[in-house]
Amino acid sequence: MTIQFWVVTVMVVTVVLAVAIVVIWRMRVGALVRRTERLEERVRQRTEALQMVTEELHFLALHDELTALINQRGFWQHADKLEMKARQGETMFGLLLVDLDHFKWINDQHGHRAGDEVLRHAAGFLQRLCDEKDYVCRYGGEEFVALVVDTSPDALRELAEHIRAQLEANPYTDRGEEIAFTVSLGIAYWLGGKDNVEAMFRRADRALYEAKETRNKWLMWNPAMDYKPSEVSAKSD
Repeated sequence: MTIQFWVVTVMVVTVVLAVAIVVIWRMRVGALVRRTERLEERVRQRTEALQMVTEELHFLALHDELTALINQRGFWQHADKLEMKARQGETMFGLLLVDLDHFKWINDQHGHRAGDEVLRHAAGFLQRLCDEKDYVCRYGGEEFVALVVDTSPDALRELAEHIRAQLEANPYTDRGEEIAFTVSLGIAYWLGGKDNVEAMFRRADRALYEAKETRNKWLMWNPAMDYKPSEVSAKSD
């Protein structure tokens, strides 16, 4: 064998080895790229799952489990933002406090499951009867609150009567049996100046207290409601 043969042989072997190295390198790079893509996909899926869980937890933290309405915490978050807009002159709003009449009797007579369904039924009506931009909340027990945006005192009174009449006219039906119920409502309107939602809530609660004396009616707060008989008597003396 000549030197030329060995040189050619070495060159061929070198080329073959080089090609083999390139092929193996590309295969390893391809495998690494595919593995990276799989890892990125897993990370993306887990990130999306985590985001969904976070959003679900956030929703549950601000919504009532039974009715899916805003809960008390969510109500005050929206109330604070709405109050700020009102102070800036961007909106005028009112507050409706809605309470189911004789709800304990419904639970005692028909059971707590039926009572829960009546609450869901009432919540659905309240949500539909209010505007999309309004905030309807289950505040606790059989008590609901609605923050009614861009409204007037007259419009609030009309809405309160509409809610009262519609809920009275649409009883909940349980397996063919109707469970009739009524609601009482207290109304308060944003007074401007240093007014705030907490004060509005107290005024609406005062009006509701008086409405509950006869039930199935609404009352809008007025200053006379804040004067107790004892106070009036003391002043007259």
